Amino acid sequence: YIAEGGLIYVMHVNYNESITLNKSVLIQGDRGPGSGVVINAPVNAPCLKFEPAQGTAHAVVANVSLHSRLKSSVAPCVDIGAGVFTLKESNVLGSTRAPAVRIAGGTVMLEKNDISSGTTGVFVDQAHTLSQSFIIDNKIGKNTIGVDIAKDSRSDVVIAGNEIFDNVYSGVQASGFGAAKLIGNKIRNNKGSGIVLDKFAKLSLVRYNEIIANEGDGVAVQFGANGIIEDNQIVGNHGGAMHVGD
Repeated sequence: YIAEGGLIYVMHVNYNESITLNKSVLIQGDRGPGSGVVINAPVNAPCLKFEPAQGTAHAVVANVSLHSRLKSSVAPCVDIGAGVFTLKESNVLGSTRAPAVRIAGGTVMLEKNDISSGTTGVFVDQAHTLSQSFIIDNKIGKNTIGVDIAKDSRSDVVIAGNEIFDNVYSGVQASGFGAAKLIGNKIRNNKGSGIVLDKFAKLSLVRYNEIIANEGDGVAVQFGANGIIEDNQIVGNHGGAMHVGD
């Protein structure tokens, strides 16, 4: 039993289990020698799920590796439904059939993580207008889409300082009605466009990004989207630097 606000210090070893958190807690992975703390999810179960009854509960998970062990798993590796949640300095390895990280509610901070191998690296689908996500200084690569903000999402999303690369389709796709702020990212070598703002995207801000060598357009903007795009370096993309259209 861990008391509310307790600390769990995890020694480096492989754990074959799914973790469900429902209260404020800090999980700190051991930083000693060895392969580190690895949590392997069972079939069709998340590696880590956080959905507390109280929205003020704050869980922090640091310095762990979270793996969807089977590529056929239909569960997100990290699944956040409510509360305040921070994941930092960790590795998230998803399956090919679900997001590596799914954010469905709450206030979420992803900082300095490596996120890969999901249908989406980070999938944001927060229906509540007061929800927020902060995706800061991560490496998000080798997913189908790097970051995908769903069209039904109403939250504000800050995507800043990340490297978003080598994804099968677009680096970032923004479809939500909340404001998406993309600032200071390096978005490169994605097989589709670097950034896609689709017709549902509102109040977007795209500033100070390096959008380089993507196989589609640098920035693709569909009719109906609105926002500000300024002071970016957009070079070497196989499509147009910017494309506005259907």
